[in-house]
Amino acid sequence: MENSCDHHDEDKFLASKTWNKIIDSASKIGYREGIEDGSSTVFQDGFDRGYRDGFKTAFLLGTYKGISDQLTKKLKHPEEIENILSDTKKSVCYLCETQSSADKSSESIVEVENCQSEHYNKISKILQDYFDPILKVNSINPSMLNVHT
Repeated sequence: MENSCDHHDEDKFLASKTWNKIIDSASKIGYREGIEDGSSTVFQDGFDRGYRDGFKTAFLLGTYKGISDQLTKKLKHPEEIENILSDTKKSVCYLCETQSSADKSSESIVEVENCQSEHYNKISKILQDYFDPILKVNSINPSMLNVHT
């Protein structure tokens, strides 16, 4: 006859083994879900920031291109202004304007973001300095355009 103690030990062993499998499985699933949630949050934050920056840039260029098309049709713009307005895909992009992205591969994303921000501010200032007097001559308050916020 089997000892009751042996049967009890075997039940404890099986229960412990089953419990460890459940905990291991739950840990792996939790880890995977945590990674997915974290990645989704990071990607969404990056997307939101990029969308905001892209919209800000497109709004700036669109506003000044519109001003150029309507208020300065007969005016010959300086070459720098023409270059900025003519190639809007590249004119406010740090990577496009300076060098190819392959040459920038050693820079961290933070460095690229900082350089992009500085480049955007530089281009914005050039356009503002050029177009604000034209706007004032045409009785338009430059601050009404909200392109520098």
